[in-house]
Amino acid sequence: MSKYGSDRPDTRFDLHLKEVSDIFAESSFRVFADGLNGGGIIKVLCVPSGAKTFSNSALKKGDIYNEAIKSGAKGLPFLKVLDDGELEGISALVSIHRTLDRLRLFIANQLGLIDHSRHSILWVTDFPMFEWNETEQRLEALHHPFTAPNPEDMEDLSSARALAYDMVYNGVEIGGGSLRIYKREVQEKVLEIVGISPEQKPGIFSKNAGTASTQVSSLTMAEAKFGYLLEALDMGAPPHGATSVRDVVASPKTTTAQCALTRAPSEVDPQQLRDLSFCIQSE
Repeated sequence: MSKYGSDRPDTRFDLHLKEVSDIFAESSFRVFADGLNGGGIIKVLCVPSGAKTFSNSALKKGDIYNEAIKSGAKGLPFLKVLDDGELEGISALVSIHRTLDRLRLFIANQLGLIDHSRHSILWVTDFPMFEWNETEQRLEALHHPFTAPNPEDMEDLSSARALAYDMVYNGVEIGGGSLRIYKREVQEKVLEIVGISPEQKPGIFSKNAGTASTQVSSLTMAEAKFGYLLEALDMGAPPHGATSVRDVVASPKTTTAQCALTRAPSEVDPQQLRDLSFCIQSE
């Protein structure tokens, strides 16, 4: 995300994103100052020979500007470094990853930087378990609340990495997966982090029913919503992602593909074959 602005980057070309927060640390421009004071950062997409390639009109209201708007940006701040070192166009150099990711791909296509004969495949791992929902002011599962956390991060699950992965081909996510939680106590902790508590807690809302006033719980109860899953895990679920499936299946097979418990496969009774309309030929 820091380098490409995307968790499914096209790595057939460079154009990496660069953080320039330190350069504008003392800027009097309000957008810069407010962003940095609020814990934000300032990042740029540096385009070689961009000052010559793209006109001001393209940056202010043309194709590149429109790409930024499509990504959700309110505008497109830009800065041109001219041959004599002069600066031009610094209206607001604040950016977001989504905008720079989109512009990175658009500009790479415009400049012919992508080798379309090349195949770039990469694995993306160590996804964070949770992300902050600014609107609801709470943590929520980045993927879903059933993804297993990295065992190294069990002490603080709120900042844990997930045992999840994506496969990316030329900037397109073509597959992915994760290991699932198989222990009740871990699942309960994850559910509580996203606002689903193990038991009902005092609510923050109240409603009047005649003369009575009752409290409405602000959190969903885990038992009411996922009790069946927690019960199943409590009974003993096999570990997801075991090294060998033979270690966790109820009736493991031998190397000759036979079940040591049921002794399957075995000979079939001729009557069963007739019942299934299978023809029996005599030798």
